Amino acid sequence: MESATSAHRFRSMPRRKVLLWSCLTLLFPLLAGWTAVAHHLTRQQVIALLNGAEVKRQGGIVEVAVDKSLDRLLVIRVGLRWYRLSEADRKRLASSWHSLWRNAVPHGSLAVVDSETHDPVVNFQSSGRITLLNRSKVVAD
Repeated sequence: MESATSAHRFRSMPRRKVLLWSCLTLLFPLLAGWTAVAHHLTRQQVIALLNGAEVKRQGGIVEVAVDKSLDRLLVIRVGLRWYRLSEADRKRLASSWHSLWRNAVPHGSLAVVDSETHDPVVNFQSSGRITLLNRSKVVAD
């Protein structure tokens, strides 16, 4: 009985809608697989992305480099622009930088530090929680 009802609903749908849903059903797995591959960046691509002029300007980044003694550690040095961003924006940026690096480098670590004092400005906890440090430098807009 249920198959007859389903068949009736299927026949009552406009032909264009049926074609659209059929195409989406077939294409979705292909698109999902392609998206997963397209979003996996190499360590060099992550470094190049974070060293891009626009990303540096928007995130307050001064320098991005892999630590010389520990090649899985990426150090991002931030300047005054970082402190002018809202707390929510700084957490969002730190989280996205961390995710990019961790996806590119197995067991990768990220340090976000002040470019002048070299003090850490973000604490990445194992629970996934991000805490902003060095709040005394926060500059009002």
